[in-house]
Order: sequence, then C-alpha cells, then structure tokens
Amino acid sequence: MLLEELEEIPSIGTRVRISHYDIDILDVQDNMIKQVRVTPIKSLQASVQNH
Repeated sequence: MLLEELEEIPSIGTRVRISHYDIDILDVQDNMIKQVRVTPIKSLQASVQNH
C-alpha cells in the first residue's frame, strides 16, 4: 500500500498521510520498507463519536 502511494522506496524519516493516518518510515533495508509507525490523525474516541 505504501509503495503504491509513494511509487518509490522512501528514505528513512519520510512521512506520508494516507486516509486518516500519518505513516512515518523508520527503517528501510535492501529495497524494502522494514518498519513504520502509524499514527491516527484523530483520536479513537473522536472517530467513534462521529459514527
């Protein structure tokens, strides 16, 4: 999913927003994304209250 959005291997420290999430690239090795941090933009409580 990330590679479809970015269309290339990102460098460490890159941040991308997909839907309601910020995704930080933490580790890239051997042309693969090894580790990311996914952070919801809205809190879970706010998301639940809106539905």
